[in-house]
Amino acid sequence: MARRPFKHHSGGVLVRLDAAEAEHLRSWFDELETLLDDPTVLGSDVARRLAPVAYPDDPLAEDEYQQLNAIFMSEERREALRTIRQVLGESGEPGRGVRAVVPADDVEAWLMSVNHLRLALGTWLGVEQNVDPGVGPDDPRFPHYAGYMQLSWLLEELLTAVDPAAAAWEGELDGWTEVFDDPLA
Repeated sequence: MARRPFKHHSGGVLVRLDAAEAEHLRSWFDELETLLDDPTVLGSDVARRLAPVAYPDDPLAEDEYQQLNAIFMSEERREALRTIRQVLGESGEPGRGVRAVVPADDVEAWLMSVNHLRLALGTWLGVEQNVDPGVGPDDPRFPHYAGYMQLSWLLEELLTAVDPAAAAWEGELDGWTEVFDDPLA
């Protein structure tokens, strides 16, 4: 069994990443920051997925909601990234692994950020629940699909570390990491 990147800890979650794993995550979180700067960078479907419609039958209320909520959501997501970078360090620190305890109050920032990245990539790739998107190794989208699967696995690992008793997906993604030569395994 591969080493788990997250482990339950009495004060929160223990993060254990070697240098390559940490750099990989720093890169993904840099991508999330790019999405925060311009939510349409991956297309309008991704922008809508990250800011879902609240008032589908009232365009005026929807517009007002999106304008007000965009400021709050953007700041909340940026604060989550700052929290994560305190643990991971900045992208300009290659060769630096991570071994730290993320306090329980900061775990939500990790969950939210990993999930936002996963949702953005999944939407961009056209991933639907229980439907194989047909992305194979020869497909130019394959590296992004592998990233999507890695983020799904990381989210599962993080949720398991938060509440080991609630590991509902235990074993469901086993094997995917080897298929994609997962650097986080």
